[in-house]
Amino acid sequence: SVFQAFPDYQAQIAHAVKSLAVMGVKQAGVVYATPELQKELRTSMTLAGSAQGLKLQVIDASKRPASPPALILFIGGTPELHAFANLVGGKGGSHCYLIALADVNLQVLTQLGGVPRNVSVIVTQPVPTVNSGMQVVRSYRAALGKLYDEPPSQHGLAGYIAARYTAEVLATLGTSVNRASALAAFRKRADQKIGGFLIAYQGEKLSNINVTQSMLTSDGRIVG
Repeated sequence: SVFQAFPDYQAQIAHAVKSLAVMGVKQAGVVYATPELQKELRTSMTLAGSAQGLKLQVIDASKRPASPPALILFIGGTPELHAFANLVGGKGGSHCYLIALADVNLQVLTQLGGVPRNVSVIVTQPVPTVNSGMQVVRSYRAALGKLYDEPPSQHGLAGYIAARYTAEVLATLGTSVNRASALAAFRKRADQKIGGFLIAYQGEKLSNINVTQSMLTSDGRIVG
């Protein structure tokens, strides 16, 4: 069984599209890294755009548009975004913002060489920003610094929160821990606040949507 602890693609898409609408954007490009992702998420993307009055132009991930839009929603992973960023920004031109979902890891993107100076990347993520003052973030950064030699990332933070949530649920079982009792405890979907980060349910679905954004600037800084 799978127990959802973080907002799904649809919630991330809705947040990303809404953030563009709030800025007054009326038109943007959208890139699907694979045909499978396009088939899975195109309807959700179209509905989210229509709800915010945003017109979306589908762009081929393997070709540089003759005139790239200033804002492009990117659906895919880190290597694919790195390749597309160099494709769309490699020949100079006006500045372009790529807005991605949580599949993209900004820290890994910098390790791959970053992006051209006329491209900035904004990632929508279902956890607090890694520079947040929230207690769970401070705890994660402290544990990471003690045990590993790597920078904090939204993916690492998500794993840390999920592990903390799992430990909290298992702790309610006392000494009678087995597969059946563990499944029964998780199926209760009890609300948990992990260092200030709330995981709450209504039935089998999340009732709270925690979505934030971070940006890799054209000069290689991660903001947020």
